[in-house]
Amino acid sequence: MCGIAGILSEAEIGTRYRQVHAMTRSLVHRGPNDGRIYVDYHVALGFRRLAIIDLESGAQPLSNEDGTVWQVFNGEIYNFLELRRRLLAKGHIFRTRSDSEVIVHAYEEWGDDFVHELKGMFALALWDSRRRRLVLAVDRFGIKPLYYAEGDEGFVFASEAKALFASGIVPCEADYSTLPFHMAFLTAPFPRTMFKGVWKLAPGHMLVVEDGRLTDRAYWNGTFRETPERWRGEPFEDIAKAIDDAVMAQSLSDVPLGAFLSGGIDSSAVCEALVRGTGKPIETYFISFAQEDIERDILMDEQRYARMMAERLRTMHHEITATSDGLERLLPRLAWHLDEPIGDPAAITTYLVSKAARETLTVLMSGVGGDEIFGGYPRYLAMMLLARYRKLPAPLRHLLHMIGRMLPGGRNALFRNARKFLRAAENDPFSAYMRMLSYFSPEEQRTLFTADFVSSFCGEDLYAGHRRLYEDVEDQPVLNRLQAIDLRTFLPCLNLTYTDRMSMAASIEVRVPLLYDDLVFAMTTLPVELKIRGRIRKYAFKKSMVGRLPEDVILRRKAGFGAPIQSWLAGPMREMKNELLGDEHLRRQGIFSPQAVRALLEAEERQEDYYANHIWQLLAFQLWHRVFIDDPADLSPASPPPLPPAVSRAEGGNAAGSFHYMRI
Repeated sequence: MCGIAGILSEAEIGTRYRQVHAMTRSLVHRGPNDGRIYVDYHVALGFRRLAIIDLESGAQPLSNEDGTVWQVFNGEIYNFLELRRRLLAKGHIFRTRSDSEVIVHAYEEWGDDFVHELKGMFALALWDSRRRRLVLAVDRFGIKPLYYAEGDEGFVFASEAKALFASGIVPCEADYSTLPFHMAFLTAPFPRTMFKGVWKLAPGHMLVVEDGRLTDRAYWNGTFRETPERWRGEPFEDIAKAIDDAVMAQSLSDVPLGAFLSGGIDSSAVCEALVRGTGKPIETYFISFAQEDIERDILMDEQRYARMMAERLRTMHHEITATSDGLERLLPRLAWHLDEPIGDPAAITTYLVSKAARETLTVLMSGVGGDEIFGGYPRYLAMMLLARYRKLPAPLRHLLHMIGRMLPGGRNALFRNARKFLRAAENDPFSAYMRMLSYFSPEEQRTLFTADFVSSFCGEDLYAGHRRLYEDVEDQPVLNRLQAIDLRTFLPCLNLTYTDRMSMAASIEVRVPLLYDDLVFAMTTLPVELKIRGRIRKYAFKKSMVGRLPEDVILRRKAGFGAPIQSWLAGPMREMKNELLGDEHLRRQGIFSPQAVRALLEAEERQEDYYANHIWQLLAFQLWHRVFIDDPADLSPASPPPLPPAVSRAEGGNAAGSFHYMRI
């Protein structure tokens, strides 16, 4: 697990070296073990390493046999041993035992089709010096990030947006036209970012920079197409085996490996498969909160389920209790690490548990992705029930709609969810789903923002991208269409984004075996009736875990991974909330309507509904704006050392004009 950066430009070699050095210094948290740079007459590639596999010789950048193809790579290629054997048989020569070296040889052998051979999580850059061609690619699910921009001085890319600004080529400026997307979805859809001129490469995409042109193409589209004949044998046994295979494929590591254990079915299944497959005790980590915070919020206390699983699996279990101590100092730092105003408070929790785990481990497994591929979100069930609701007589539907408008919200989950369902129910299936998915809807944003902001930045259709994904699979059941949307938007843009940034902020690698390529390929063919049966979500997954997990864990109510944000907003974050969301600050800023925000804060105080996540999204933006726009942090934390003699003396080099990389 690492951080990568690079520049393609006509600047002189020394300039590019210093620029990439500044970029890699802003990524030290992603790779504290080592840092190196490669430069030639056209490109500079930078690398920060968190050593996981081949600790002795796995450093990057690295090249093919004759030094004509160079690469930097962040992630893990889980099928690299198989690829290595195939490439050796074709005559390729390897110098390391690392998974990263298979990439350059795979590119030599198969050209751009090499990405189809890779199974894993990755963001990579390949420089083909013979063709003067830069190839960027990210994994199918967007587990690993890659940002890029094109400026007057050249093309730049990096694992995090802040590294682009550290280069000095790209100015750090806000793109306010993206803010409405953040307010709707807590994040921005690919390829947008909150920074002007900065883009993020979408999951399953490859970007080629050649002859001054950028070509972005998809190599995997993530479509769900049920194939009933594939599952006519023993579907539950097949799913259990696929999970075992996925976990074991991701268990290869030259450093200690553990897992998050929340006590939910996803993390419990991963831990059970890891213990079953390795036959060894593992370390597990669980995060809880102060009892008074749980009581003042709507979070479920999962501690007993996590302990139950830890005792059953005999893990070395670590329980961390998160408190609000130092929160006001921590949040700006997390905003810097996140790069964008991610509005999910689970980001805070992910950082805290990752930071604690870093004291004993470098690699952790997570259950992220289980809801998307197995059909676990409550909104999926709601959409299935919606089809039945529409068959009710119109007068009855009208009456229920009127009742829904009068239901109280607040801490009562039943009333809150019923009201949300009934508000969405009168729309077509796509619009109903977007209503469920949105925090501030397009209609609500017209009063949330100032009139000037609305006229300047709120002209786009926020749902256009989701609608295209929905229409791409119009011949499939509604559930499959919704899963296709979430696999390409909600999962990579939100859950995987904060998982990557917050774990890497603590220099922890997080692996997500439920998003192993073969497992996802199989689950995209699973018939709908095996995903949701009656009111049971994740039906086939739960059946596959019978006998492996306790019944209490399999049948327990879903608890979202989060933080007691409502309690914290009323307590330690109150002063920050009042400052950043107060009338005076909002009037000076000119983005949000002070009256609308004040009404939201007052409604939360009265507990008219659960608005804590809406308020946190507003605060997340304000923290981001202060860190990156109002008072930008030093994004190039140290001056680069003098240019190494090996580079400053070079006038010729080999036919490609390249030079050996150097340690920094």
